[in-house]
Amino acid sequence: MNEKKITFISCANNMQYYEECVHYIRNLKIPEGYELETVCIQEADSMAQGYNAGMKSSDAKYKVYLHQDTFLLNQNFIYDILNIFESDESIGMIGVLGRRELPDDADCYIWDTGGTYAYNGLTVLNLRYYQDKKKKYIPVKAVDGLLMATQVDLPWREDFLDGWDFYDVSQAIEMSRKGYQTVVPCQEINWCHHDCGVSKLINYHYYRHKMIKEYSEYFREKDVHTVFDMEKQRQMEKIRSGLTALLEVKAFDECCRIAGQIQGLLLEDTQIREIVNLMEIYSLERGGISSEWWTLSGWERLYEYYTWVRFAVLRARFQGDSAEIEELLNKGKVSQSAFEFLYTL
Repeated sequence: MNEKKITFISCANNMQYYEECVHYIRNLKIPEGYELETVCIQEADSMAQGYNAGMKSSDAKYKVYLHQDTFLLNQNFIYDILNIFESDESIGMIGVLGRRELPDDADCYIWDTGGTYAYNGLTVLNLRYYQDKKKKYIPVKAVDGLLMATQVDLPWREDFLDGWDFYDVSQAIEMSRKGYQTVVPCQEINWCHHDCGVSKLINYHYYRHKMIKEYSEYFREKDVHTVFDMEKQRQMEKIRSGLTALLEVKAFDECCRIAGQIQGLLLEDTQIREIVNLMEIYSLERGGISSEWWTLSGWERLYEYYTWVRFAVLRARFQGDSAEIEELLNKGKVSQSAFEFLYTL
């Protein structure tokens, strides 16, 4: 085990997001004598399976498991986690969002400790929960998988968690079973931005019931067998398909009209929400400079370009790195209206 090495492990299915994640990792301050490594697991069968593969591939004592859409804003992150780990060898894992107690029904979706910025497809939220300025960290029973740093290697439970839910809660429980604490640092300013969009939770309740069965000493069944609303999902897919079809043929005015009609609805789909934002930008740009993404053929190319610009705006907002945006503005590739709209999301 290399005690002077930190490995960042991600399961990735979108390289645009993963490369942005790595951009923030590369900007972290590295303590003298330490080395940094990134490991990308593609085509994983499940999050637990991917993380097991990443864990076994690295000899680093310190491993940071993070989503491809988690952007580390705290440049002193490595110093801060080392400080916490070295203060108490019983601390096995650090997260940035957590729960101090486990709910009886295993529904851990609502956190009560820590903080993060989070993009929900429409705007950037500043999520702030319980913090204690007098303490360095707060012990928790579960953490959100957006970021999980460890100083001990325990197998991820791919034997029964063969999807993308509850691997994080399970790992905190496994840490506890082995006598290790899981903690959330008290963050004066959020350490991360989670560009997660809307969580669909398609299989969430399926794995929640599996958790209740596997960890019966912690959880118990106390409600009806909740299932995901597939009809609502089909409705969202139909709306998204209609909007993207209009964008494919550059029917921007019609797409703008429909986006205006659905803007006030509770739309639980990231791409629909982003199309609503795009159409707001389209309206703002009327009669002036239009952003270059409108000239591209096909929804996927348009969306990739828009996402790239949105990431550049996030870097300007969170890191003060505005060089790329200034160049795009000066060359007329992005309008001032688009920049101002994205900056204030």
